[in-house]
Amino acid sequence: FRSVGFFVGSFLHYHHLYFLSPLPQEIPSPLFAVSPIFLLPLLIFLGWRLTRMVRHLWTADCVANALRGAWNPLAASVVLAISFLCLPILKGGWSYTQLLSDLASNRQERVGERLFLLVAMLVGALTAGLTQKGWQPQRATIRTLGSCFIGGLLMGIGHQLVPGAHDSLTLIGQPLLLPHAWLAMGVIYLTLALIYAVIRLRSNSAH
Repeated sequence: FRSVGFFVGSFLHYHHLYFLSPLPQEIPSPLFAVSPIFLLPLLIFLGWRLTRMVRHLWTADCVANALRGAWNPLAASVVLAISFLCLPILKGGWSYTQLLSDLASNRQERVGERLFLLVAMLVGALTAGLTQKGWQPQRATIRTLGSCFIGGLLMGIGHQLVPGAHDSLTLIGQPLLLPHAWLAMGVIYLTLALIYAVIRLRSNSAH
C-alpha cells in the first residue's frame, strides 16, 4: 500500500502540483574541483574500513548464519551496498521509486527490464521474510493500510520535489556533497529523530 500511495502521490504532483517543483539546476560537485592527490587519504581510509569489515564478517560467521536464515544486520547492509553498487554498473541507474515515478509521469524508458527488476526485488524480499527465523504473519488493519498509503503519498510528492531517489541521494548525492541531497536527507534525518523522540516521550509517560 505504501507503493500504491507513492504512485498516487507522484501522479498527483505530475498532473496537479507541478507548480511546486523548483526549477532544475545543474550544480557541479565541489569535489570535482579538488586535486586527485587529496583523495588518496580517503581511499586509504575506505580500504582500511573495508578490510576490517570483511574480517569481521568472516570471523563472526555471518555468511553461514545468513544461509541458515539468521541475517546479521551488518552482513545484510553489506549485501545491500554491493547490490546497489553492481546494479547501476550492469543496468544503469534504477530504483523502484523512480520506476513508479516514471510510470506516473508517463515516462516509458526501459519499463520492461525495470519491471523485471522490481518483481525480482519483491520476490527476494518475500523469500527473505519467509525464511527469517521468528517470522510471523500479521493481519493488516484499516489503520495500518491507511498509514502506509498516506506515508507513500507524501513520499511520492516529496520525490518529485527533490531530484533523485533515496538511493541516489544517499549513495551519490551526499558523497559528492551536492546541496540538494544533504538538504533532503537532512530533513529525513530530522523527521526520524522527531518521531523517535515522540515515541520515547509516549513510552516514558505510559510508565
